[in-house]
Amino acid sequence: SHTAVFGGTAGIVTVSDGITASGLKFDVDSYTLTGGSIVLMDPITPIIDIKNSGQKATIASSISGVAGLEKTGAGTLVLSANNTYSGGTLVSNGILMIGDGGSTGALGGGEVTNHGEMVFNRTGNFSVSTTIGGSGKLTKDGSGTMTLLGVNDYSGETTIRNGKMLVDGTATQSAFTVNDGGILGGSGSIGDLTVQSGGKVSPGNSSGILATGNLVMQLGSTLECEINGANPGTGYDQFQVSGSVTLSGTLALTINSVPMNGDMVFILLNDGNDPIQGAFHNVANNSTVNISGMDYEISYFANSATMSMTGGNDIAIQAVPEPTTALLAGLACLTLAARRRRFPLHAQL
Repeated sequence: SHTAVFGGTAGIVTVSDGITASGLKFDVDSYTLTGGSIVLMDPITPIIDIKNSGQKATIASSISGVAGLEKTGAGTLVLSANNTYSGGTLVSNGILMIGDGGSTGALGGGEVTNHGEMVFNRTGNFSVSTTIGGSGKLTKDGSGTMTLLGVNDYSGETTIRNGKMLVDGTATQSAFTVNDGGILGGSGSIGDLTVQSGGKVSPGNSSGILATGNLVMQLGSTLECEINGANPGTGYDQFQVSGSVTLSGTLALTINSVPMNGDMVFILLNDGNDPIQGAFHNVANNSTVNISGMDYEISYFANSATMSMTGGNDIAIQAVPEPTTALLAGLACLTLAARRRRFPLHAQL
């Protein structure tokens, strides 16, 4: 076996019968390998090197073998096939892009250590179940929905640039940022979270609980919460925040079930001792919103420990007045009209 070097004039290289190599080295920009499979074999770890920043090489052929893969060099390597190599992935430098904006692209098996940047750029629904570690960054791009599983301990920032990312595992060492056009959801645990203008966060995938460190909702961002019942995680969406909470975005509630008598819905549990800073710009503390003839009050000082709308630093909503059995019966005919309807939230100052 040997290292295959690609220089000269770049273009599309078709692998007709498959190749075996100990590594690949791209010295110029814009090479694409396509066709038959590539088997990487090396006593240590096969290296794919993209020499300079600004250079890009795409491997559309499937990479197989029991060895792992190490990405070196300051350039960008795109893996657009569904790869089956099993020895893990190491990003020592530069960018490793999984997918090229289409419906395919996957890492091989084994653990992932990232000291550069990993970009997931795909359409459709796909999951990442390999454990990711290292000091590098992770970026979600493309219009698809990515589900991050496993116990991940990478420490670089996670950016959701486009599409949707569901965190159903853990990534508590990474600070997350949701850009304009991005959506974060899932029922896992992450580090600090900043949602920028145009970004959205929606705990769960339907109903669920998302745990974060510090939470910042910037002006123009949206927190979407779905209410299907009385229990957090299974009945309604909930944020569990272990750090500070700073709010200036929009709260958007979708109700699918009229609350029963005495129910309180705690959409944010603030585990810290500090009060919430700011408020959702479309609904103030103690303001009331109405849907299908029923009023709901919101409190930024609720207390989940005592099930009270005062005396704490949680966010809760409650029917006002609490619905009686007779009222619930009278509202039964309105339930279908309320399904999937967004609350018309307006701040009452």
